[in-house]
This record gives sequence, structure tokens and C-alpha cells, in this order.
Amino acid sequence: MRLFLYFFALLSYPLFSQNILNAVIEYKKYNNGFFPNTLDATVFVNNTITIYNPKTNTKVYKSEEDQRVMTKDVDNMYFMRIDHSKQEILFFDRAGGHKFLVEDTYYKHNWNISNETQNIGGYECTKATMTFRDTNWIVWFTPEIPLPYGPWKLYGLPGLIIEAYDDEKENVFRMEKIKYEKDSIFNQEFKTLVKTKNKEPIFIRKLLEMEEEFIENANAQLRSKGINMSSNQDITLPNGKIVKSRVRYRLPHEKKYEWEE
Repeated sequence: MRLFLYFFALLSYPLFSQNILNAVIEYKKYNNGFFPNTLDATVFVNNTITIYNPKTNTKVYKSEEDQRVMTKDVDNMYFMRIDHSKQEILFFDRAGGHKFLVEDTYYKHNWNISNETQNIGGYECTKATMTFRDTNWIVWFTPEIPLPYGPWKLYGLPGLIIEAYDDEKENVFRMEKIKYEKDSIFNQEFKTLVKTKNKEPIFIRKLLEMEEEFIENANAQLRSKGINMSSNQDITLPNGKIVKSRVRYRLPHEKKYEWEE
């Protein structure tokens, strides 16, 4: 079965968009780390272009005031556009307190498709695994929906990703529903969705370096006032797990970058 799926993916990848041109796919994203919360994440599809947009779930807050304070200027910022035909990734993020348009490398993930299957939400799904930037991902995809996409930067399988999680289940995605329609988000130029300091994208490495510098300068100012903000202190999670301090700044789900090899 695995060989058949690989062969099917190779032959059918350019034809997927002919079967399903447009879709709006809604996921729930469960963050089970230091600050557990839930996001409503949407993947918009237009032919071979996907836009990923996570939004804070209001159900995790006790009051409207908490929701207003915690999500101010967040839900309308985090967009990621992947052009799978041109192999381009653009997204918005912050560094040094400013918003930037950022470019990332488009990877052809080295998926290992297993023979293991299970029914999830009424779809017959197949298990696949791969490692991306030192995070091990386990996903379940269904050939019943011929879209080689999924949430975040997970893509390239012969079917839509229905469920995805890292090997410690600190981050879990589950598809809730899908609608076959074109969203109005594609009527606007992507680079203008968020007001940023730059018109042309900076590479992801530059963004990380700027944020690291910003954090170090802020910590240095605090230390000068006698406040110890050492970045070398381990963190103990509520479940008792000890997380070693990270010397370098990381984006979510990414532990080590290719230039750090």
C-alpha cells in the first residue's frame, strides 16, 4: 500500500488542483506546553496556494476582557502563504517589537508512509512520519480528500492531513470540517494583509537574529538594574517535565535550523 501511495502521489500531485480548486479547512490546534491553550486554525486553498491562519479560541478565556487583552492585534497578524507550484513560503511575524514579512525555505518533506491505517472523523486515514527542524511529526492523512496539504508547514502527502502531532504531543492539530469554496482572502494581495516595516521579505534567519538581539538587549537592561533574567535557567512545566533553556530564539514547532548543523 505504501508503494502505491508514493506512486499515486508522484503521478497525481500536479492534478490535485484540477480535482479540488478551492477549499476552506478548519482545524483545532491544541498547545499542551507551558501555557496550554486551544487555537482555531484555518487553511485556505486556492489551486496550488494555501494560506494558514491560526486564531485564538475564545473558549479558553474566562471573560471577554481576558479575550480582548490576550488577543489584541494577534488574530489579524499570523498568516502564512505557501505557493506550492513556485515553492515559496511567506509569513508574518515579530522581531524587536515590530512586524515583518518573512520568507522561509520550501522543503520537500521526506515522508515515511506506513501501512498503518485508522478511521478518523469518518475518513480512512494512513499514518506518515517525518522530521522537520528537529521535531518529529506523526500525521494521519486521507486519500479520500485529494489535497496534498495540511496545517502550518505540513504538506506533500497524497491526501489531506486530518490529524498531526509531534512525538511528545505538545502540539496537536485535528481537522474539524472542510468546505469547498474560495475564500475572499485570495482577493487581497498577501503582502498587504499586515502592515509591516518591510515591503520585501527578509529571510527567516534574519528575523531570528533580530529577535535574539532584542531579547539580549532587554535582559541586559534588566540585569543592569539588578534583575536577573538569565536565559540559562531551566523551566519546570506544570506536569513536572523539565525543559532545558534555549540559548537561541525559536519559532513554534522548530528546534534546530539547517544553518546550525
